[in-house]
Amino acid sequence: MPKKKAAASEKTARKQKVIVTIDDSHAEKISEVKEKLVKAGLQQATANEALGMVFGSIDGANRTAIKKVAGVRAVEDEGEMTASGE
Repeated sequence: MPKKKAAASEKTARKQKVIVTIDDSHAEKISEVKEKLVKAGLQQATANEALGMVFGSIDGANRTAIKKVAGVRAVEDEGEMTASGE
């Protein structure tokens, strides 16, 4: 049984909270982009239309698929956002 607990905690440890920035040309379609992100592996997805961002968590293996979704400008780890123009 301890092996199952260890495997479960390893799986949890691989989850990363991310912030997905939506490009301006897709801002009005953020809910559609969010659906595509979920299909690509984004979990617990929450869209913020005013900010043009989708928040959620991913397994490391899904990062590439998330980045390839049409309308995605950037995928950053939560807490590591950078301001553009500085």
